[in-house]
Amino acid sequence: MLVKDWMNKNVLSLSADDTVQHAIKLQKKNFASILLVYDNGKLVGVLAKSDLKKAVVPELIPMGKTEAFNMVADIKVKQVMSVHPLTVTPEHTMDEAAEIILKNQISGVPVADAGGNVLGIVSRSDLLEFLGVVTGGDKIGFQLNFSLLDKPMYISEIIDVIRDYDGRIWNMTCHYHGVKEGYRHVSLKIYNITSENMKKVVERVKEKTSNLYMIDYVEGKRGEA
Repeated sequence: MLVKDWMNKNVLSLSADDTVQHAIKLQKKNFASILLVYDNGKLVGVLAKSDLKKAVVPELIPMGKTEAFNMVADIKVKQVMSVHPLTVTPEHTMDEAAEIILKNQISGVPVADAGGNVLGIVSRSDLLEFLGVVTGGDKIGFQLNFSLLDKPMYISEIIDVIRDYDGRIWNMTCHYHGVKEGYRHVSLKIYNITSENMKKVVERVKEKTSNLYMIDYVEGKRGEA
């Protein structure tokens, strides 16, 4: 899952010497979460909605929107932008982009090639769209969550059980957070299977793990199985 396949190519930019007023108008007109800031053709910063809010709204000063807007008439973008912006390449994975965004608590990152040319941007909203697709958010079915011994054969056996009832696996994730040593947590998104056959799958999977949690997206139910 590479950044180049998910990035937003509609990049909005402005000059470092533009006013914050201009930036606010541009942001609102285009519903943009991030604006790129250039100086003499070089990317020098990014301007997020949070940067604009800090510039416009001194929270402890009571004033109307028009007054606040006029207050920043002479403030330049370069005075409030985030400098030295982090970037990713088109060949970075979306996982890597997400790690950079979350670790640095930023709204998104520009996507640049080896020559520094910006090709697009990956924002938090792009990450949410990516997450929805790869986790099968548009597939109606079931999700099984469980912990089991950290050995390949155990997962293979459970996958074989699902296949026995013509079920298909849209997504599988594994992690070690919050599980005891020697185990791993597994989450399987399953579709193309009837509710009746899913009950049979659950009974067989329960033989291999003692903490099975199921989400039934068909009937809107969830809980320990």
